[in-house]
Amino acid sequence: MSRISNSTRGIVGITAQDAKRLGDMIGVNWERLSLDEFQLGLAIEIEKDQQRGFESNYYFLAEVVKDCLSTMNDYYSWLANSENSSVRQLVENEWN
Repeated sequence: MSRISNSTRGIVGITAQDAKRLGDMIGVNWERLSLDEFQLGLAIEIEKDQQRGFESNYYFLAEVVKDCLSTMNDYYSWLANSENSSVRQLVENEWN
């Protein structure tokens, strides 16, 4: 993937279309994983990279998200709703 779409950006610049394209590239089974949850996971993982000053590798992060959601299909929603979560603040400020 060359670049994330410049139009209709979602949280941290990841649109549903971008998330779908990344998921398709790595073989996400959309019958088992929610696109919304995958998009949220990508946004959270990218935000974590940015906070650490890392350059994000979207393909690698998509694999991380896929693995996390394969274990717990609502992992990122759960994480965002956890008490005292910095991710919760991110989601409340950016996602809604």
